Amino acid sequence: YYLVAGSFKKYENAQEFVGQLAKKGYSPEILEKDNLFRVTIQTYDKKEDALVKLYQMRDTSQLKSIWLLSVREKDR
Repeated sequence: YYLVAGSFKKYENAQEFVGQLAKKGYSPEILEKDNLFRVTIQTYDKKEDALVKLYQMRDTSQLKSIWLLSVREKDR
């Protein structure tokens, strides 16, 4: 499970967003899936843990539009 902060059609835009998030103290990574470049900020093995963090971040951080991406094990 990935917490996604942004989704882009162009890799360059995803890279720029990664730089912005890194300046804010995050450790973002780019995940390419379905012809989109998703900027992720955290990964989790358990959905419950991911959801807890998702709701905490929506309530307390400047990243209000983050969302959860579920990727099947075989697609990782």
